Amino acid sequence: MSSEMWVSSARTWLLQNRDLGPRYLAENTTLTGARRLRTYGIGLIVGLAAVGCAYGQYAGRPHNEYLHWSGLGHRPGGRPNSAVLAATAGLFCFFVGAGLAAVAQECGAVPLVALPRGGTARGRSVLARVTGSSSARAIDGSSPISQMTISRPLGIGDGTVGGIVIVRPVPRINGAFLFEPTPHVDERGFFCRTFDAEVMRTVRIDPAAFAQDSLSRSARGVVRGLHVRREDGEAKLVRCSYGAIFDVVVDLRPASPTFRNWEKFELRDDEQVSLYVPAGCAHGFQALTDPADVSYRIDRPHDPTEDVSIAFDDPELAIPWPLPVAAMSSRDRGGPPLAAAMKLLG
Repeated sequence: MSSEMWVSSARTWLLQNRDLGPRYLAENTTLTGARRLRTYGIGLIVGLAAVGCAYGQYAGRPHNEYLHWSGLGHRPGGRPNSAVLAATAGLFCFFVGAGLAAVAQECGAVPLVALPRGGTARGRSVLARVTGSSSARAIDGSSPISQMTISRPLGIGDGTVGGIVIVRPVPRINGAFLFEPTPHVDERGFFCRTFDAEVMRTVRIDPAAFAQDSLSRSARGVVRGLHVRREDGEAKLVRCSYGAIFDVVVDLRPASPTFRNWEKFELRDDEQVSLYVPAGCAHGFQALTDPADVSYRIDRPHDPTEDVSIAFDDPELAIPWPLPVAAMSSRDRGGPPLAAAMKLLG
């Protein structure tokens, strides 16, 4: 292959794969710390060597005493080949950018956010800064995480390529998250993705851990809960698929920094927000509409022998349920107070 053909091929490849470094970093999230640093340390060295080559060519020294590119970087008369310099700069940015991002992640500064390969520049952004609390179901530890905005393709077959998901940690419940999608609305109605494995991974929730999906329908005023599970507990994703609910989470994990805190939410069908409830937290809700459908996704198969109910009107919690209670199960109505339930949880 001639020098000009090689340069042209290299330039085309770089233009087509200009986001390869970030993509590789985002898609290879399982490397251990030592392997990740070693891999990108080598990349940094190669990038610096490429800059050395470029400098040698630009300075008019094709026969650099350290490195030699067989004159690919020079045109007759000693002038540098701009295409080779551009290719070298691209390689340098790839290796240095990937290396610095890997080091930053290894130091706990940023998580990996795997995003689509095409689309807008915003859609290719792969890093999000983090400063808040981590997920209790973290895959690889508990580095702090704060709000982030993620772009994902909707793929609804009409040319729509982007969908924004805002991921918000719940400050009063350590490890709880709200996943707020942006429904695509048009004259037909709306389309909304309610679960995305890659988005789950951004906050180190293992999407493969979920084992069962369930759905409840409740009349207005019905209260379900408060429910918690003994032994290993269960993490869950909760979403109001139809209507609206007043939702409550209580942190009952003794080792949690937010132990005995509770928080309330309003989940609605026109927003399709999903609430991630960490294992060891009690959960309950009241239907605000007639009916209200609630979808649950749990990470352990249900075992009724491990269920524990807590009185919805426990005076210590003093949860302000917004409506008069229309109906409850006998188990929930007879639920013990919080202090007694804590003893059942061990």
